[in-house]
Amino acid sequence: MGDRGGVLWVRVKARPVHDKANEALMDLMAETLGVPKNDLSLIRGHASRDKLLSIRGLDSRAVRGRIAQALLKRDDSGES
Repeated sequence: MGDRGGVLWVRVKARPVHDKANEALMDLMAETLGVPKNDLSLIRGHASRDKLLSIRGLDSRAVRGRIAQALLKRDDSGES
């Protein structure tokens, strides 16, 4: 959904049942960041709407840049 005050807001369609929403989030972030899914770890928020992810191999500048590129592509394509 975008960056709001330094926090990335993401919406996934999967329901929070049997870890489906967490899996969908991890899939989305791996695809968006261009990293293997096993480079992502859910550090905090397994059962919460607020999540903290660790991304191996990318610093915060690279993460923000890749997310910004993905948001621009989304805006250019008319997706919401």
